Amino acid sequence: MLMKVKRRAGWICLCLVLVLMTGMLGGCREHSEYPEATVSVPDTYAGYDVDPMHFRFEAGWTSANFDSVQVQMDDMVLTLGINNNICIFYRLKSPVYDQGTVNYLDFGYLQMNHTMKAEDLEGIMEQLDTLQSSIKRMELSSTQLQASRIRCYGKNELEALTFCYKISTSINDYTISCVEQVALIPWGTRLYVLIYSDFTTGGDSPALEEVLSTLTIDQP
Repeated sequence: MLMKVKRRAGWICLCLVLVLMTGMLGGCREHSEYPEATVSVPDTYAGYDVDPMHFRFEAGWTSANFDSVQVQMDDMVLTLGINNNICIFYRLKSPVYDQGTVNYLDFGYLQMNHTMKAEDLEGIMEQLDTLQSSIKRMELSSTQLQASRIRCYGKNELEALTFCYKISTSINDYTISCVEQVALIPWGTRLYVLIYSDFTTGGDSPALEEVLSTLTIDQP
């Protein structure tokens, strides 16, 4: 039962962040070159292919069903009164850790009507840093662990906007905390979304940066 509660809590946190983002895109500013943020990845990490993405990450992660994510997203669209334009296309789940927790890595995208660039995301950074009021509307509590920022990763200088929140919710008398690390990656006419849902560490770990540091994306 506790595992089901944790899984549902993860979907709520994931969907909240994704759905809120759909109402934020628009507007951009001039920009300078973005700083490098590549991190080293252990030699023991395995290679993963999530078409059209390829990266190295902690070994032992497997494909997971994500059908219920759409149901949660639809519910939140009704609550927030905004459009949901996000397509979720893959989910990986971790092995069960010593704490009995399972973490998730989700993949999605927004289809845009123009070619996306990193500077197109600068206009939403301030809004992403003030999500607490919207999160509170969903009867969740939150703490921002990393302000939104745009950085370059890997040898191909992949540009991504990242931010991180710790979100807590109570379900059936259980209080569940989940750290949500989010990356937005402009690529052609798609804005890819990667979300690492961490029920294990309780803090802003380097996990998502490890994915970004080895990530390559096939040309559209």
